[in-house]
Amino acid sequence: APASAGGSGGLSLNSYDKETAGEVARLSAHYRLTDHLEVGPSLELLFGSDVGFSTGFLNSGVGAATLAGVDLLYGFKFGAIDIKMGARGFESLNLPGRNLASVGAVLTGSFPLN
Repeated sequence: APASAGGSGGLSLNSYDKETAGEVARLSAHYRLTDHLEVGPSLELLFGSDVGFSTGFLNSGVGAATLAGVDLLYGFKFGAIDIKMGARGFESLNLPGRNLASVGAVLTGSFPLN
C-alpha cells in the first residue's frame, strides 16, 4: 500500500518557503556602556507590497509593519575601519493575526572618507 504524507490518507503540506516583497527603514540609538560595548533600542519599519508574513500562499495585503527591539554591540577598530558586531532582537508591534519575533547577528563596518 502507498505511504501517506499526512492527513487522513491524503497528501498534506508540511513546510514551504514564503517570500515577502519589501524594504526596511531602521532607527536606533546606542548607549556606550564601556569603551567597546553598546546597547540600545531600535525601531524598524518594513514597507512594500507584502510585508505581512502571512502563512498562506496569497498576498497578505499588509504594506507596512513596525518592529521594535534592542541591539547589543561590541565595537573595535581594525586599522582605520570601525567594526561593530553583536546581536539584535526584535518583535512585531502591528502585524494583524500574528506575532513576529527574531534574534539575529549584526556586523557593520564604517571608514572615513577623507
